[in-house]
Amino acid sequence: MRNWFRVVLLALAVVMLVACLGGSYITPSGSTPGNSADVTGFYRVRGKGVNGSYSGEVTITREKEVYSVVWSLDDGSQIVGVGLLEGNVFSVAWQAGDMLPGVVVYRVEGDKLVGRWTVAGETSVWTETLTRK
Repeated sequence: MRNWFRVVLLALAVVMLVACLGGSYITPSGSTPGNSADVTGFYRVRGKGVNGSYSGEVTITREKEVYSVVWSLDDGSQIVGVGLLEGNVFSVAWQAGDMLPGVVVYRVEGDKLVGRWTVAGETSVWTETLTRK
């Protein structure tokens, strides 16, 4: 339970940071932030990380304003996360097993979520793209 609390706090911190940064990453200039995007569904994931490339499937579900995200990677590993959508930015805090928590911030681009991610204690940023099935 303590790990989930850390993940939720991390997700909220990222959303607040992204909101404070402003700019076109959140919403185009002059537009009103909103949650018109529907990010729920099934996706194919392709990404690059510390151990090279990876792929698999991602399921995103929603209850009220909170999103649950489950990555099922082709290597058999599973990662769970919790996310918030603000405008065209979808931020997810995640944890895999005993790893330190991580965070991914996606731009919603039609049927794709284009993301950048990192893990607590790291200084590198990696990329992944979710494509709706």
